[in-house]
Amino acid sequence: MTHSMVLTISNFGDLESGMPQEVSDELAASGGIEALLRLLPNAEDGEPVLHASETQQAAAEALAALSVTPVVGEHIGGAPHGILKLVGMMRAGGPPSALARNGAATLARMARNQPALRAAVREAGGVEALIALLVDSVAPHGAHKFGHTESEKQAAQHAAGALWVMAAEPESREMINAHADARQVLASLLNGRLGPKADGNAAGVLLVLGNMAKPKDPCSVVTATMEVDAVNHRPWSR
Repeated sequence: MTHSMVLTISNFGDLESGMPQEVSDELAASGGIEALLRLLPNAEDGEPVLHASETQQAAAEALAALSVTPVVGEHIGGAPHGILKLVGMMRAGGPPSALARNGAATLARMARNQPALRAAVREAGGVEALIALLVDSVAPHGAHKFGHTESEKQAAQHAAGALWVMAAEPESREMINAHADARQVLASLLNGRLGPKADGNAAGVLLVLGNMAKPKDPCSVVTATMEVDAVNHRPWSR
């Protein structure tokens, strides 16, 4: 019964276009957001989520679609362990899962234009988890990996989009810049091999970092990072 109800909710929208606002508002008012959060895998301590049932995956997909409406993000931020659960969904490592990309999409949407929620995501380890998901999206999985799966492309798109949102906060910018791999893996997306949406979101992050570092030359960080990446030929593995 629970699984059928969650599937019904998720069928009202999808990950890319989101959920109609009237559906989001009604669910938020009736306690539906908190109910969906309770269905997510337990990761209150920030440990990785290695397994998820079909119901848990459907709940994660529904939340990603619902979170286009700002009130949903407020409910997630106010729920016990809500943000920690989303961060834990991105920590599995290896080939990115649907659970991970839905977690990234939810974090990006709920934190947009919400400084308090951006801070809460950062404090829950969200910046590090998003960078790790981005690295996992770019890294070759398997000895003879050619090209990228649709799952990897979507994970890269939403992880980069969430980092773009997070980069609006000075503390998060410092964390991104200080990370050993972040700028290089973002620059590696600019060739479009993981799709135009991932490419555009990665460019957005790098331009925000560049604007804050050198306002007169916003593209400098992109150029410098691409040059470093080309020289190092860094293999994206963890």
